[in-house]
Amino acid sequence: MAASRPPKEEGGGVITGVGVLRAQPKLLGYNVYRFADGGFVPKESLNDEPLTTTSYRDTKDRGAHTWHYLVRGVFLVQGRVVEGPMSQIA
Repeated sequence: MAASRPPKEEGGGVITGVGVLRAQPKLLGYNVYRFADGGFVPKESLNDEPLTTTSYRDTKDRGAHTWHYLVRGVFLVQGRVVEGPMSQIA
């Protein structure tokens, strides 16, 4: 039995772990997440819609915590809206 090989690209597209995307992902914006020291990254972003600017002012109740933030890109890929990997924590 031959060893399996990762998919190869034979034309324009993006190689993924499960196949080849024929269309480049389109960046729709960014989602911002906030969590306290020792906490977990929440499932819901602070913003209701993907942000299309490079800045965000957190106006939601912050309480008496030290907060950490991260962002995830939001992309349109083959008709589906998906989030990219998490940024570094700030």
